Amino acid sequence: MRIELLGRVRAFGDDGKAVEIRGALLRGLLARLALASGRAVQRDRLVDDLWGADPPADAANASQALVFRLRRTLGGAWRVESASVVTGWAYMMWTLFSSRICSRAAATR
Repeated sequence: MRIELLGRVRAFGDDGKAVEIRGALLRGLLARLALASGRAVQRDRLVDDLWGADPPADAANASQALVFRLRRTLGGAWRVESASVVTGWAYMMWTLFSSRICSRAAATR
C-alpha cells in the first residue's frame, strides 16, 4: 500500500488501485498516523491535530470511531492499532513493509 501526503491525501492498494478515503477527518487521521511512521500518536494529540480548538463533546469516542472507520476503509493492508500508554490511549499505523524497514534499521545500529 502507498500513501500520498502531498496535495490531497490518497491511498493506493498493492495492486495500484486507489482506496477511497471519504471525508476530511478520515484523510487527516490517515495523514497524521502515516507521518508518525509506525510510532504511537497519543489520542489527545490526535484530537488536537484533527479538531483543533473545537473538539467534539466526546472526543475520546469520536476519535475511536474515526480509527474504526479507517481500519474498515484500509482493510487488511494496514493495521491501525491502539495501545494503552502511561498518559492514556495512543494509536499507530503499521504495515508488514514498515516493520521490515524498522527491523533492518535496528539491525544496522
